[in-house]
Amino acid sequence: MLDGLVTGLSARELRAAAVFYGTPEGKAIREKLPKVIDGIMPLIQKELVRTARQVSFWAAGARATSTGPQREHRFHNTHAPGPEAPKED
Repeated sequence: MLDGLVTGLSARELRAAAVFYGTPEGKAIREKLPKVIDGIMPLIQKELVRTARQVSFWAAGARATSTGPQREHRFHNTHAPGPEAPKED
């Protein structure tokens, strides 16, 4: 883990983080953050599953209806050609 921090953050950033986490606010955040992340993780996972299903549906529709060059599908579309989209949970 330390290698990832050293590779991803500069020495200046690491020093600033150490100073911050030494403050009362930094200590409070360090203690509370795991519970906050645990609380939002189910929402993130649900959104990832929903997005993966949509992408899979669009890709299947593009393959099923393509008669020439691959059709372009934009992520903001709500439906792709082909059968109805899967129902959301």
